[in-house]
This record gives sequence, C-alpha cells and structure tokens, in this order.
Amino acid sequence: MSRIEELSENEIRYICDKIGKNEVKKAFVQNPNWSKELKPGFRPTSLSTAEVVELVVKNWQKPFLLEFLSTHINTWVEETETEISNQIAEGKDENIALMLVLPTSRFGGSPDLFFKHSYFDVDERIRESRA
Repeated sequence: MSRIEELSENEIRYICDKIGKNEVKKAFVQNPNWSKELKPGFRPTSLSTAEVVELVVKNWQKPFLLEFLSTHINTWVEETETEISNQIAEGKDENIALMLVLPTSRFGGSPDLFFKHSYFDVDERIRESRA
C-alpha cells in the first residue's frame, strides 16, 4: 500500500541518500529531458550531485520523478517484506521479525517510510499492544 504522495522533504532526502547521490545524478544524465524540464539551459553533466538532489526534493511530484522514487521504494519494500517473511517462516513472531529486519534494511534510518509503503500497519500494531 504505497502512499508516495505523503512523502516529506526529509524522506525525499533520505531516499536520495539511500539510492546514492551519484546514482541519482546518473539517472539525470541518462534522462536528459529531466533536467531540460527542471532546469532549462543546463546539461545534466554540468549539475553537481547536490544540485540534482535539490531538484528532486523540489520537484519530486513530477511524474518522472515519482516513478523513479516509487521504483526504488517498492523494490526496497519487497526486499524487506521478503526478509520479514523469511524470519516468520523460521518461526519468529511477526513483531520480532520486524524488529530484527527493519534496522538492517534500507529503512533502518526511517522506519515510518517502510510502514507508509508496506502492507504492515503500524497504527494497528500500536492499538493492539495497548489493548
């Protein structure tokens, strides 16, 4: 259940950091129309990695950037959910599996980002633990 429209500026920066700033710039170089639309008159190769990240942060709702970010997030969610499922298959409780997997996943520095995009519902877990 992806909620890409709810991303914050900090989450966009976090995602760019996890993708790798050089990889983000490489995507701009491979897709020169991105920089044409976002910064006319500049070649993607002339932009610094910091400038490219700022372009993503300021323009992340553009369809091509949403797709770029969504592709990475969805891949990371799938990897993380698979690892959680593997832990559960080994006999661990779902909550324990989450606690073991999340810190070492790409979402380790932003677990809320994982819960915004996975089928796991953190709000429901909190309600259950208080009952």
